[in-house]
Amino acid sequence: LSGNTRFITDNNNYIVDLKMEKIEKPFDLDIKLKGYAGIVETGLFCNVVDTVIAGVGNKVEVINKKRENKP
Repeated sequence: LSGNTRFITDNNNYIVDLKMEKIEKPFDLDIKLKGYAGIVETGLFCNVVDTVIAGVGNKVEVINKKRENKP
């Protein structure tokens, strides 16, 4: 919800924007959120990518997942 505008997916689900300063345990939060009735998906994308490029304040941060047993 932005102002009085509601955002709805192609499947008629609402999109809710939640601003958090820092997420200490994203995997735990992802599981907890998905445990609530009506929550279909989160934007945390756990186990989806190896590298994230994020705008943080006036900087760009590149976060690389530690690769275990990979060349």
